[in-house]
Parts: sequence; C-alpha cells; structure tokens
Amino acid sequence: MQALKALVITLGILIVIAFGFMVYGVATKFGKESEEVPVSGAFEETRVVIPAGARVLEISLGGGRIVVRLEKPDGGEALVLIDAESGKSAGLIHLDQGPPQ
Repeated sequence: MQALKALVITLGILIVIAFGFMVYGVATKFGKESEEVPVSGAFEETRVVIPAGARVLEISLGGGRIVVRLEKPDGGEALVLIDAESGKSAGLIHLDQGPPQ
C-alpha cells in the first residue's frame, strides 16, 4: 500500500511539472504580439515606378523581397518585386491569362 501511495504521489508531481512545461511552451510561442521585420537601415526613402493607371491590390513581404500585386488598366495583373534591403525595384512580372489547359 505504501508503494502504491508513493507511485501516485510521484506521478502526480510529474503531471504538474509536465503541465508547467506545456504552459511555458505555449506562452513563449504565442507570447509575441507581432513578428518584427529586421531593418538594416540601408535606405530611408525610395521611389518605385508602377505602370500608369495601375491600382495596388496587395503588398506582401517574404524572402527579402516586397511583392506588390497590381491591377493594370487593361484588367490584367502584374507583380512588382522590390528588394527589401535596398528598396530598388528587382523586376516587373506581367501576369497574362492564356488558354485553359
């Protein structure tokens, strides 16, 4: 009976410790309010030329690039790629619809 009582107490303590580690893990993973983007300060202001009459639909950041999705005046779409470190335009990709495949 003593051995069973000791086993139950030991397992109870282990459960409390495991629960504490779980709470700590959740708190450290979700405790950050926002993801900070590292900024090297390589540029302060820059200009990027987009096609005349185009409308910005979406902007996303990833892989060291800023991607700006545009709607062109003719109804098509384009992607402007900007280097996030230098602020210079890395390219313009026109998205044209082809025949269905």
